[in-house]
Amino acid sequence: MPARQHATPSLPGREVLLFDGQPPVSMVFGIAATRVRWSLKIGLTTLGLDETVEILRARHRDGQLRTGNIVAADRSWFFTLHFDATGTELLACSGVKNEPPLRARARARGAGGRSEAPAV
Repeated sequence: MPARQHATPSLPGREVLLFDGQPPVSMVFGIAATRVRWSLKIGLTTLGLDETVEILRARHRDGQLRTGNIVAADRSWFFTLHFDATGTELLACSGVKNEPPLRARARARGAGGRSEAPAV
């Protein structure tokens, strides 16, 4: 899917991609809900993902959205942006930290696969 790239002065060192196309809200909601479950299961650090699911569920069941991404300059975080169909109103934003899953981090530290809280 082609994307438009935008230089954003308020986000120095980051690239904002706004994707062409307008997927239905139900599809975007399903993807976000799956990301919440998967992130919890494998122990990824997220920001605003639960809230994004709630916003999409409560306010925007019908219609279409525009989506975009922001990648941190050091690639440590990936953010997904959800806009209205015109791409002018930001409805929700969620982020996932680029890190190994919690289980892999625990094994690497010799924790025998036990779950540990992520370091803050």
